[in-house]
Amino acid sequence: MLASAELNRWVGRKGRLLLRTRDYLEAFQTEWGTARSIASMDGAEHFRMRRAVRAGNSRKVVEDRMSDLFRLGRRSFSSWEIGETIPGETACQRLIGDQIAQLSVSIDATKLLDQLLAFEYRALLVHVFGLLPKFTLRTPKMKRYKAGILDLYAQIHAAHTPAQRAGKRRDLVDDLMDLHQSDPQFLPETDLGFAFIAPIIAGHYTGSEVAFSIYELLANPDLHERIVAEADALFADGDPVAADLTPEAIDVTHRFAMEVLRLHPVIPVHRRTAMNSFEIDGLEIPPYSTVLIAFTAPHFMEKHFKDPNRFDIDRYLPPREEHKAAGVYAPFGTGTHICGGRRWTELQMALNILLIARHLELELVPKDYKLKLNPFPKLSPAKNFRFRVTGHRHPV
Repeated sequence: MLASAELNRWVGRKGRLLLRTRDYLEAFQTEWGTARSIASMDGAEHFRMRRAVRAGNSRKVVEDRMSDLFRLGRRSFSSWEIGETIPGETACQRLIGDQIAQLSVSIDATKLLDQLLAFEYRALLVHVFGLLPKFTLRTPKMKRYKAGILDLYAQIHAAHTPAQRAGKRRDLVDDLMDLHQSDPQFLPETDLGFAFIAPIIAGHYTGSEVAFSIYELLANPDLHERIVAEADALFADGDPVAADLTPEAIDVTHRFAMEVLRLHPVIPVHRRTAMNSFEIDGLEIPPYSTVLIAFTAPHFMEKHFKDPNRFDIDRYLPPREEHKAAGVYAPFGTGTHICGGRRWTELQMALNILLIARHLELELVPKDYKLKLNPFPKLSPAKNFRFRVTGHRHPV
C-alpha cells in the first residue's frame, strides 16, 4: 500500500511506467459485454481514449446545459413530497443519474437507472471485491436487469443517427461514434455499449457526494445559511448562467463542496498491478504484485490538514490554503487515471447544492442523526441516512 503525499507525487511521475489497471477490471468488464474501457486501458491507448472523450466529459457541457440541469433537478425535487422521509443515498443517485443521462448521452434513463446501479453494485461486489459468489449475478432479477442494460445500449445507439442529432449540442456519444467510425479496430462495436453508459455508472459516485453534501448542510446550519444566501443572490433574477458563477458568487458553496470531497472521498484507494519491478522506500516490488494507492490518505493527516476530521471550509482560504501542497488533496485520484470528468463533477456538485439550498427546507431523520458509512462497493452514506422535506422555499 502506498499512502502519503510524497507517494501520490511519485505515482503521478512514475505510475504509467510501472503500474497498470486492467487486471482487476477484466472480469467486471466482461460481465457488461466489453473487453476494454477507458478505466482499464493503459499507455498510449488510454491517452488516445482520454483525448477522444475530453470534450464530452468537460465542465463546458454542464455550463452550456445549466438550464437543463436546473429543470431536471426540479423534476427530481417534485417527487420528494413535503413531510415524506426520503432515503438519502437512493434519492441523490436518481437526482444525479437523471442529469448525467440527459447531459452526457441525451436520453431519459429514469426507468432503468435503479436497475443499472443495482446490477453495477452486484457486479462490483462479485468481480472486484470478491464478496459475493458469481451465481448471484445469474438470479432472475439480475438477468432481467442485464437485459434492460443491453436494451439501453441499443436505445442510445438508435438515438444518435446523424438525422436525429442535427442541430443539437454534441454529447459524449457523438464523440464515441466518430471514434468508432474512424477506427473500428480501436473502438469496436463490442466495446461501444459500455462506453455509452460509463458516465451514468460513474455518476453514482457524484450521487454519493451530493448525499454527503446534504448531510453536511444539515449538520452545519451556519454554512447552510451562507449557501442559501449565495443561492438566493444567484437565482434572484431567474436561473443563473455560467457567466454568473464567478468565484466571489459561489465562494462558500465552492469551498463547501471541496471540503465534502476531502472529508468524504467515495473512492479512497486505487488498485493496480506492478507491470515492472521497482523499488520504493527501500522495498523491492516484484512484477505482478498488487499495489494499493491510498491517494486520499493525506486528507486525514494532521501535518497536511489541521484537525482533519473536522468539517472546516476555511482551510481553503489564505493564508492556510492547506490543499495546495502537492499531493495532499486528491479526491479524484492521482496519476494518469485521475478522473477525466472531475471539472464536470465539481460544477455539477456546486449547482445541485445551490439548487437544494434555493428550493428545499430539509431536516435529518432523526434530527440528531450521526453519519454512518457503507463501505461497499464504495464509501457512501449508510442506508439509514434519511431526510425529510419540511417545506419549499421557492416552488419546484
